[in-house]
This record gives sequence, C-alpha cells and structure tokens, in this order.
Amino acid sequence: MAYQGIITPRGHIEQLAEMEDHKIIGTKIRAPFAIHPEVYVLTDLRKKPEFYRIDPLWSAIDPVPVISTPTYGEMTAPAVVKQLNI
Repeated sequence: MAYQGIITPRGHIEQLAEMEDHKIIGTKIRAPFAIHPEVYVLTDLRKKPEFYRIDPLWSAIDPVPVISTPTYGEMTAPAVVKQLNI
C-alpha cells in the first residue's frame, strides 16, 4: 500500500514491530475481505504439519486467488516459486 498512493509520503513504511516467523505460524487472523473470514498464518506446511506443530486441519483450506496478473496468472506465489526454482 505504500506505493499505491494511500500513504504519504509515497513509499514511506513505518515499522511497528519485528518478530521471528516461527512465532506467528499457526496464529489465527481475521481476513475481512476474504472468502474465509478467519485464516491461519501458514507457510508451505501441508507436507509436514507435525514438524511445525500445527493442526493439519489448519492447512486444509486451498489457496484462493486474490489477484490476477498477465505474467503469473491467478496464483502468483506458486508461479513465482516455480519460475525461480525456490
């Protein structure tokens, strides 16, 4: 949003906090404009829910397209991961 004309000055980002990613994995958050009103903060956990100590049901929701781009289609993140061989 910092580059969409919503924040002044353009590109200004005020960092409110810093934390390690593993501390928020599994946290339920509200997604007010999404198909699912609550989602869990996850990474690619479907393959190893026990390792990350999460309930396998948390990662059972399929990804939902949010934006469509001419280059990457409707599922941008998986396309970029595949393209960059991540």
